Amino acid sequence: MEQSKFSESLKNVISDSRLECLEMGFGAITPEMFILSMLRGENGALRSMKATGVDLEKLTELLRKETHRKLEKPVAALIGNVPLTKLAEKALKLSHQQTIRHGKRKSIDTIHLLFSTLEGFDRQQRDDIELSTGLSLKTLSKHFYHDDQSRAASQSLNIEEELEISKAKILELKEKSLNPYARLTASAVTPLSLFFNMEEYSKEEIKEIVGLLSELYHQHSGDHLVIKGASQFETVQQLACV
Repeated sequence: MEQSKFSESLKNVISDSRLECLEMGFGAITPEMFILSMLRGENGALRSMKATGVDLEKLTELLRKETHRKLEKPVAALIGNVPLTKLAEKALKLSHQQTIRHGKRKSIDTIHLLFSTLEGFDRQQRDDIELSTGLSLKTLSKHFYHDDQSRAASQSLNIEEELEISKAKILELKEKSLNPYARLTASAVTPLSLFFNMEEYSKEEIKEIVGLLSELYHQHSGDHLVIKGASQFETVQQLACV
């Protein structure tokens, strides 16, 4: 199988599985290490597991325990390439079939490897994983995310998180401005980063919000709001031109 068919996220998972193996002190990469590597960063497989409510901490504990049960640690530390066990190699090869089963894709994603890995476990191990963590092939089928979908969702989530943080900071400043004791004891005001969704706020609304913040800053500390990299005069000019 040509590695060029793998998504970037899947390449990272395969690379991280080597690190997972070395960190655990074993001499070969097991299928369990593929899943442990998926938990290291954002990808379609991890998003699918989160969407199904999988207990990731218990999953990590269970997979590591299973790896210790199956493998013996080598006498000498490994140098260079780390081999795959036969089951890990089989899971990697069969991940290509998952792209056909779940809709043809140009790339093999982490979710495809997750499916082939779980299918490669024996029935007892799959049942143990489902009972302990909630992870199963059936639930994953209802929440099937590709790696490019995970990146888009992560970017969207980051924007929403920044907006929520900005709103929380505005409310915190407003609350402090209404507290006389806080105004008297405050010695400094920390920098405030704000992010505005231009589809949600008009220029006039942004002007009103920044104006309100300027007033709150002044009431709270006696200081004036200054936009980073701009003088107080330039700030006033910008507010007037927004």
